[in-house]
Amino acid sequence: LPVSGVTGEGVEELLEALDALAANPPDGRSGGLARLPVDRAFVLKGIGVVVTGTLWSGEIRPGDTLYSASGHRPRVRGIQNHGRPAEVAYPGARTALDLAGIEASQIAAGDVLLSRPVAPTRSFDARLRLLEGAKPLPHGIRGRLHHGTRATNARIRLFDREELAPGESAFARVRLEEPLILLPSDRFVLRSIGPQVTIGGGRVLDPFPTSRKP
Repeated sequence: LPVSGVTGEGVEELLEALDALAANPPDGRSGGLARLPVDRAFVLKGIGVVVTGTLWSGEIRPGDTLYSASGHRPRVRGIQNHGRPAEVAYPGARTALDLAGIEASQIAAGDVLLSRPVAPTRSFDARLRLLEGAKPLPHGIRGRLHHGTRATNARIRLFDREELAPGESAFARVRLEEPLILLPSDRFVLRSIGPQVTIGGGRVLDPFPTSRKP
């Protein structure tokens, strides 16, 4: 939805769209993998370790055991949605979790909490799209990839060309310098390393490619 904060154009349409979403929330509130990218982790006096983030999928309830990529298994003692105590966290909710069984030094912003273990990956196949105003993207270039609350450097290897033109899309294999928890259809943002400017983004096709070709 095109919206201008200067002229106010599109604001009413945006409010109507938000009302419609609130009245008919997307599927996924029941079952499925719960995934919470952590954007803050801290110790609250009298409570213990607390993490916050926006729940991407699934549900989280008090008493649930969660999994981190580093192998820790914290237990949920309490939940807040948008600053209020809750019995369940739904997708899209701004969520705070009171955790037991984990130390503050064992979790940080950028981590992901899951309702079941998911292996991290260092390489994945994707459909990559370059922004109209970006410079051409050469095969083999390094960029800064953002996914959830995590960012890492990555090398972009194009499959069928030596350069991706602005506004175009292509298949690519992305090799990460640090592992990420990725699932098919996840979205990511790509930025240049210097200066750090957003140049494009894409969608994960295969988080665990097994061959040299897509």
